[in-house]
Amino acid sequence: MRIDPNTQSSKALYKLMTSAVLPRPIALVLTRSQAHVVNVAPFSYFNVVTSAPPRLSISISKLKGARKDTARNIVETGRFVVHVVTHDMLEDVNKTSATLPPHESELTLTQFSVDTSTEDDLPHIVDSPVRFVCKLEQTIDFPEAELFIGRVEAIDIAPHVFDATRGVIDHKALEPVARLGGPYYARLGEIIALKRP
Repeated sequence: MRIDPNTQSSKALYKLMTSAVLPRPIALVLTRSQAHVVNVAPFSYFNVVTSAPPRLSISISKLKGARKDTARNIVETGRFVVHVVTHDMLEDVNKTSATLPPHESELTLTQFSVDTSTEDDLPHIVDSPVRFVCKLEQTIDFPEAELFIGRVEAIDIAPHVFDATRGVIDHKALEPVARLGGPYYARLGEIIALKRP
């Protein structure tokens, strides 16, 4: 079976792509508007771009050609914080996907604990054990979405998920959650270790 994307509606393509490209990591992105309203939203079109220097990418779709709050805030302020989503956070993360007007914060829908005394001049959601403080480095504009490349300026890590001996995040302690298609999410299942040739 072969599908020609040119013959499919945008809704059909969304369902197909998000059910085929998986599991996808979830970025819970916190931004602040020029009016100082904190915006929080989850994005699964997200990944690592480079590690040295560290860069992350987030693709944010447009609504009828207009930027969503997160995208507008990133462009206007050049700053954002990416929070890694864990199993314990999932219910509240889902609540932040609600559509609210720009003058309302999605944080009010959640039970998240927020640290407002950070050095970055942006609050952090402390429920997330791994947080990337980013500065916008590049934007790639498409008619239906924008791809934001953020340079990581700081990484905040909770001690209980950091394996100091190896210098890595302990994925079992982290308990990350991945996005699947539709209303589905996944936790870590069987983990396979393969030696590289």
